[in-house]
Amino acid sequence: METNFFGDGKFEFIVNENEKEMYTNAWNAITTCNMWNWLRTYEPEYGFMSATHENIDIISNEMLKESIARAHSGASYALTMREMQYIAKNGYIAFREEKINYYKEKMQREQKEQKEQKKQKKQKNNPLINNFFTESQPPLCDDISNEFEPLLCETDI
Repeated sequence: METNFFGDGKFEFIVNENEKEMYTNAWNAITTCNMWNWLRTYEPEYGFMSATHENIDIISNEMLKESIARAHSGASYALTMREMQYIAKNGYIAFREEKINYYKEKMQREQKEQKEQKKQKKQKNNPLINNFFTESQPPLCDDISNEFEPLLCETDI
């Protein structure tokens, strides 16, 4: 395995600072404990949140040497370890590309939602559109008394 397969542990592409610190903390602990190759093959039976393997304890104890590790919930710890396992199996570069693509897709979705919200807001504030839908309702057939007028019923629309 090439030496930079696991990356440099900086995670400069992670947007959330807390998440970046947690990844860096876990990366440092796994590197210090020389557990990357073990992590590549390890699969906890019930997930990382409830993992009881002695190597998990060694990694966790190393992580606890930094205060950021105390900010983990069970879920954030499990997610962080799953992300580290991804790096162990696929490499840091693949992890970085995966995250960057995720951020790009998320940004595109958010921009699309914002455009749609602006469009809807614009339509709501347009008096011509509002008046058309509130004042131009077709009459019910029962409301038309003159049999010579053309009938326009809701059922004909």
